[in-house]
Amino acid sequence: MKVTRACAALLLLLLTVVPAAYSQMMSGQITGRLADPGGAVIIGAKVQITSELTQQVREFLTDSSGNFTFTNVPPGNYTLRVGHPGFKRMNRELSTSARWRKWRFPKSSFK
Repeated sequence: MKVTRACAALLLLLLTVVPAAYSQMMSGQITGRLADPGGAVIIGAKVQITSELTQQVREFLTDSSGNFTFTNVPPGNYTLRVGHPGFKRMNRELSTSARWRKWRFPKSSFK
């Protein structure tokens, strides 16, 4: 009887702690817009972010407005790479922290 109560209490404790721990996960997003020096948006450019910690690579192709968005990005150090035929490749280092929610990449011009 005591074992059953102890197991029930432990199960109840786990059911209350696990959702609270999950809600504490931190992530944000990285967004930006790509344009050429004349201001024309660049459609279909490949944008990558690579996590320095895990080496995980995520890719996004810019949309019809030249925009890109990476969601659910955990805090850490990243390399942002952008490439498109006819344009010079661009690499930038990003560092995000637990305090950020949205990192807006400034409007970029490719040459």
